[in-house]
Amino acid sequence: MARALKSHEKLAKALAKAKEVERESIVKGSDLDRTTRETLQKEGWLLEIIRNWYLLGKPRSASDKKGSTSAWYGSFWPFVGCYLADRFGDEYCLSAESSVDLYSGDTLIPPQVIVLSKKPSNQNLDLLFNTSIFMHDRGFPEQTKKNGTLRLMKIEDAIAKLSANYYEKKPDNAEIALRFVQPADISRSLLNLNSPSASGRLIGAYRHLGKNKISDLIEKDSIAAGLQFKISNPFVTKPILLDSDRLKSPYSGRIKAVWLSLREQVIDRFPQPKKGKQSIAIIENIYEQDAYHSLSIEGYQVTMDLIKKIAIGDWRPEVEQEQLDAMAAKGYYETFKCVVKSIQKTKKSRDAANVFSEDLSTWYRELFSPLVKVGLMGPADLAGYRVGQVLIKGSRHIPPPKHAIIDAMETLFELLAGETEPCVRAVLGHYMIGFIHPYIDGNGRIARFLMNLMLVSGGYNWTVIRVERRIDYLDAMELVTTSGDITAFVDVITSEMEYWRARI
Repeated sequence: MARALKSHEKLAKALAKAKEVERESIVKGSDLDRTTRETLQKEGWLLEIIRNWYLLGKPRSASDKKGSTSAWYGSFWPFVGCYLADRFGDEYCLSAESSVDLYSGDTLIPPQVIVLSKKPSNQNLDLLFNTSIFMHDRGFPEQTKKNGTLRLMKIEDAIAKLSANYYEKKPDNAEIALRFVQPADISRSLLNLNSPSASGRLIGAYRHLGKNKISDLIEKDSIAAGLQFKISNPFVTKPILLDSDRLKSPYSGRIKAVWLSLREQVIDRFPQPKKGKQSIAIIENIYEQDAYHSLSIEGYQVTMDLIKKIAIGDWRPEVEQEQLDAMAAKGYYETFKCVVKSIQKTKKSRDAANVFSEDLSTWYRELFSPLVKVGLMGPADLAGYRVGQVLIKGSRHIPPPKHAIIDAMETLFELLAGETEPCVRAVLGHYMIGFIHPYIDGNGRIARFLMNLMLVSGGYNWTVIRVERRIDYLDAMELVTTSGDITAFVDVITSEMEYWRARI
């Protein structure tokens, strides 16, 4: 007689079946048998996206809306790719605008993705948290290109088809894309498109960026093809942010563009340092207050190790969290001491940017070595940057993919080294660590340590972001990413800086 499975064994069995058919945490309901699907739904491991499509992940409480949005934003593009491939096969691609968003390394999840298909279609599909896919069958290009799980227009075709409105709404994306494409390819696409207005727009765009050789090439090719165009500048009043003919990666270009566009906002709003530098003794005395504040970065993936723990009834998240908290506190203390040593180096006329680039790996190792020693983290996780994707709870920003991290961090090191204003180093250095998220965990702590290294070396006091300001702090960082306005973030930092200056 067969033994009746216990509830945790049933759940583990259902999760194992779901893992066999999931694609980046996306599950098509019809790929699961009814019992498996109902078991997972009952236990909260399936979040319905649309009918017959689910997101597989750890249950969240009913009140944890931010956890749910993080899960969805992190799985948004995988769902779009899975759904469109299932519905259209290879006979679809993203629109010119949506394609350029991805080519330019735009990390924000858009409210709507526009899709072109060869098959008859004219439908808006509403998804979770006010996102949607609009599908229609007009203007399908001759060629498409696979980009991960998605099919895009070729970058040169997408740029050629961009409207003037796109340059006004997303000028940084447009500039990055224009600097990333081969000149001959864009000219060829324009000739194939045979659009006088597109040719005139691209000639004006490249002239605005100071790329006269490229604009001349497009102009001569368009004249030879008999196009009667009028040159116009679609960028309107956008300043030139980048200075290279072609970028080594779109993410590198984006980081540089964001830094250059925000630095004046920081300088205008940040006070001058008070007289006298803060002593090491004062910094060490603030340790307990500083260590109290940390950010938790949560993943949302079902792993085989997790399934095994559930199967034997050994999944006790509350116990694991207690262990993590204890080891995190120990790691924080060791890292704090390392940061103090880094500050001491700057007091010996070492440049803070160089000290940071040299000491960052040591900070990270000290932060997490206690977890490795007790088996809560693998030894390989201490080496280098993350090797997977991470999510930021409640944010529409999805950090750059793992293959882009080295370029992104090298760009950050260069920007820090070339920056003359300590306040810009502190504020934008902090923000950029959060933007890049180079590590699987600990990015918030590393970002604040970087901020304080730059503040103290620049004549300011060590600053703690109090837990009472947590919501303001996180919302301000999100506002930078979604709107390009860093004033609220600067205000949080400077108000906390004044709070602690008066007390230490």
